[in-house]
Amino acid sequence: MGYTIKQKIDICLMSESNPEMTQADLALWTHRKYGTSKPPSQTTISRILSSKTQLISLKKHEFALIRRRKPSNLVLRNVLQEWISQSIWDGIPVSIPIMQHAAHDFWYRLPSDLRQGTGEFNSKWCHQFLHKVNIKLNSLDHHALTTSQHKIWTFEERVALQGELSQYNVKDIFSIDEIQLCYNLPLDNVYYNEYPNFLQKKSAIPHVTVMFGINVDGSERLEPLIVGNYEYERSGGTGYTSAGQSSAGQSSAGQSSAKYFERNGITYKSNRKAWLTSTMFYDYLSILDKRLAMTNREIVILIDDCSAHKIINVNLMKIKLIVTNSGGDSNSTPAKSFLPFNWGIIEEFKILYRLQQYLHMINVQRNSEHHQLLPLTAQQYRIGLLDCVAWIKRAWDSIPQATVLACWTYSHVVPPNHLTDLVREHPALSRDPHRKSLEKLRVLIGQLRVNEVWDVQALLNLAKERKNKIYISNQEIIDVCIVD
Repeated sequence: MGYTIKQKIDICLMSESNPEMTQADLALWTHRKYGTSKPPSQTTISRILSSKTQLISLKKHEFALIRRRKPSNLVLRNVLQEWISQSIWDGIPVSIPIMQHAAHDFWYRLPSDLRQGTGEFNSKWCHQFLHKVNIKLNSLDHHALTTSQHKIWTFEERVALQGELSQYNVKDIFSIDEIQLCYNLPLDNVYYNEYPNFLQKKSAIPHVTVMFGINVDGSERLEPLIVGNYEYERSGGTGYTSAGQSSAGQSSAGQSSAKYFERNGITYKSNRKAWLTSTMFYDYLSILDKRLAMTNREIVILIDDCSAHKIINVNLMKIKLIVTNSGGDSNSTPAKSFLPFNWGIIEEFKILYRLQQYLHMINVQRNSEHHQLLPLTAQQYRIGLLDCVAWIKRAWDSIPQATVLACWTYSHVVPPNHLTDLVREHPALSRDPHRKSLEKLRVLIGQLRVNEVWDVQALLNLAKERKNKIYISNQEIIDVCIVD
């Protein structure tokens, strides 16, 4: 018999949550679960599992939209979806005539090879598009965003927010945040300062956006989401490995990058600006929501109001989102932020990542000819994306639970009585939780022979690594929807 999309998703989730189950076990489970006349063949189970990633990422309204022929103007549709989400959140009215005008304008801005048709979009096309992405304009206005589901909590409301969180166990209170990471940053500051044009080039200092999630006691870390400039099929190419110098690059040579990311617990996406988008964010939450439903667990996630978090038509069964005011820009002080990431978690991650980078470059320098006389060249500082992924994962997993708890404590967002037992287990919580790792970084900086040494604080507070904007322009919306 054939299986519905929902049943196929359940089979994939059962396989994921019980990795010890064989295909024969899954076939028997499917037979009992759905009361079929006989168990499905292992070939059927294998075929379903081969599409696991695509199936789990489907949202409920997409179950009936599976079709062989791809819709036209796919990039334009993604652009419109991002634009509608941003507009609704920012209180900009959206109607069918306004949408027609926006679609026409976006169509002309797209590269010619990404355009289909004449650029004219009638009301029927707009209605069909809205139906396929499950957007109902009549129920989405600025007034709707004032409901509790879309409330933006301010710093002055933190006491009331503590009351909102008091109904949850600390293990079920999470926060999600993201940073931009210049993973290929040259550790010789002369290469960063002497070439201003170098910094303006698109490929000068490649960066990725990394999204993290963690609960209060640090016992559970969500799967990191990494957004790069290129599709992962290209990330395993020669331009993205470090000339045979890295063990991560060597072990991944010739392998499917997609399998590499999946095996290491990484979700990888891409677009022209390497920015997180609201579509990526909602897809990530939808997959997490399905996994939580398998264990009937409910969690709450604290996020800020950056552009990528502005999602509409939120239909999550096991996840409650709490949106907080980030202060209006990426330079707001931690004192005005609810997120524990701004109280040291992000800085600890950056330190641990740079530690690995410095160790790698010190080894490269020691193994090179005349290493005691000459600093490394700019080319020798280049690392591959797969190396970056390995270091990101290792740095994220290495952040001590005590550091995580300290940052949650100092953010004052969790009710104090929820933290009493946890703080008792860690009586020596430091006001400077990354002091030890910072000392290690200073030692390694002194061991690498360079033309110009990086100042530690400058290294950890690069302007290029500041978070994405609260608001993004129409051209930026186009760029984040184009995959090179």
